[in-house]
Amino acid sequence: MASETPRPEQLRPDESSTRNQTPPAKQGPPLGTLALVGGGILLLVILGVLGNRSGDSTSNTSVQNRTAQSAQNIEALVPEAEARRALPSDAELRKLVKNTLLDWNVCVQKRDFSSFLASNAAQDFREGYTPDKLKQQFAPFIQQNIDISAIKTVTPTLQPVQIDDNGVVAISGVYPTQPSRVSFRLRYVLENKAWKVVGVSVTLV
Repeated sequence: MASETPRPEQLRPDESSTRNQTPPAKQGPPLGTLALVGGGILLLVILGVLGNRSGDSTSNTSVQNRTAQSAQNIEALVPEAEARRALPSDAELRKLVKNTLLDWNVCVQKRDFSSFLASNAAQDFREGYTPDKLKQQFAPFIQQNIDISAIKTVTPTLQPVQIDDNGVVAISGVYPTQPSRVSFRLRYVLENKAWKVVGVSVTLV
């Protein structure tokens, strides 16, 4: 008997929800876990890179190279005050988040994250994650045929934006889709006058 192909989970807008009544994003389990909650699917993947990831070495050349790379990473970050001045409006933030997540979703469907890295990721993120590594990290979404394209017609509830001393902007919120809500936390830095991803967290609850 031929095996049945699992049906993708289809998310749709929650017509009964309002912007002000949507609960805040829930805290999920650790990196790369897949769990069942109340008969539904909860998926969580958290990715984030900042700083030096070079291997240990005792040579002076390696130390100098790592120091130079770290300096470049620090220079690429916008200080907190400047990040606040450059922070987009609320409408632009919602557009930024939606575009990031929809681009990510396309890559989940294609099972190839090359375009996400090329179009959305900061240099530090691209250096830390290859397309194959991202495919491994987001394997639970691929295996469960998850499709969050329904967020295209839904307005998310955003929590207050957080900006750290290095100018890293963290945006968290929830899309009230059904049967599962899409909870997210995205982290950006301003790179060459464009906001680029340095951290991704996606949860279905």
